[in-house]
Amino acid sequence: MNWDEVKVVALELSNYCPMASQHPQCPASLVKELTILSIFSVRRVLFELKAHDYKGTINLHRYNEPMADPRLFSILRICRDHLPHARPAISTNAQFLNQGVLLELVGAGLERLHVSLYGSRQEREQLAHKMVDWQLAFPGFEMTWQHPANKPLIDNFLQIYEAPCLDLHEPCGEPLSQINISCEGDVVLCCRDWQNRYKFGNVGLHSLNNIIESDEFQRIHSLLSAGDRSATELCRRCATAR
Repeated sequence: MNWDEVKVVALELSNYCPMASQHPQCPASLVKELTILSIFSVRRVLFELKAHDYKGTINLHRYNEPMADPRLFSILRICRDHLPHARPAISTNAQFLNQGVLLELVGAGLERLHVSLYGSRQEREQLAHKMVDWQLAFPGFEMTWQHPANKPLIDNFLQIYEAPCLDLHEPCGEPLSQINISCEGDVVLCCRDWQNRYKFGNVGLHSLNNIIESDEFQRIHSLLSAGDRSATELCRRCATAR
């Protein structure tokens, strides 16, 4: 396969987010039991990416709060030391973030940071001002921030399985352009498949390359690449494309 087609590999380190109750439209708000992606699976994926000289983004989040994971810094260092052309990234609610921690994250190899602004309007404005200062302190480091209320796409995720079918024929690069690995280790259809209904294989049991080259993965990717949204029932209801 051509690994240049893979733009993002997302590793959901766990299903835990301490701010989930403040954003009930997010799938993390429905979590009832903690699940953690094994470090064996994380390392196995990262070293396989190293073997392919992966040059895309590595997201250490899906619906989780990556900074709540004590393994975050060691995982970032693996990326830094073994995947020099990849771009490690996290999306965080900034509950555990300050300039000192940011300095450590950058030193460990983080290259992209997105912050979801929670709290009162005053608290959000204060954090946004800090982000501006941090951008000046870390020139060249990519930082973005946004209030969760400005994420209508996520707010539609919970209802996507029951949404009406759409008459769309726009090609989509999923599930290859962005490879989503759930906290249980399953390679799933895409980030919108928050219930992980469409699984192609588990990275704890199979190599990522073998999962990507499996018949079902390739069948769905071929259909979506041609704009055929009948690939899955979820795809028939999805209005986006990557």
